[in-house]
Amino acid sequence: MNRRPSLSGPLLMLGARFGFAVVVQALVAWVFFLRGEATPWLRAAPWWTVYGTLIDIGCLLALTYWMRRERGRLSDLLGIQPARLGRDFLIGLAYVAGILFFAMLGGFLGTELVYGSAQGPIPIGPLPLVGALYSFLVWPIMWAITEEVTYLGYVLPRLETLTGRTSIAFVMVVFFWSVQHCVMPLRVDMRFMFWRAITSLPVVAVLSLIFIRTRRLPPLIVAHWTADALAVLVTALLPALRR
Repeated sequence: MNRRPSLSGPLLMLGARFGFAVVVQALVAWVFFLRGEATPWLRAAPWWTVYGTLIDIGCLLALTYWMRRERGRLSDLLGIQPARLGRDFLIGLAYVAGILFFAMLGGFLGTELVYGSAQGPIPIGPLPLVGALYSFLVWPIMWAITEEVTYLGYVLPRLETLTGRTSIAFVMVVFFWSVQHCVMPLRVDMRFMFWRAITSLPVVAVLSLIFIRTRRLPPLIVAHWTADALAVLVTALLPALRR
């Protein structure tokens, strides 16, 4: 950081993905409405792993703005070191098993708490083949880069600087990062929204703790990307190929 960050940037970016998700889903629902769909909002919801790229673009543009305010660049947040790319990739793959464990743990505990059974909703899909392919090939890498850069690359270090406490920054990031899942996709169902938030909390906390320990973003992006791609493969792409 070339200038001391203002509080407004990190605070706005904490809620930016939540806000962009609601706006973009509303735009997609409007398209379905114009096509004569009887339930446009519900029809838009399964497509969130496709229109999610628009959420990412909005966040990256906002981050670019705030970085320019600090006289920095968006690329500064990634911390890419060419000499370490191979090592970062392998470390990221090693993280995947742990991340998947905590993702499944969150899913199991959240489902037991909210729905009282081990069978909860499936938040990805169903999608036609073209949507499932996009969700598998494009969405995970864009999503992983943008989420990691937003919450860990940008927000967390600035909140540490501004508050003087890593613990405060950690709690704020984990809370807002988990809550954003309430609207991805947005279903007007409080049980589903609460379930989405709490099931994501363990893996979000683990990602944040790893970053606090290592201060390296590229391995986390690789791990996040791989985990999301596997989730899409199992819940959207394979079912679409079978239809």
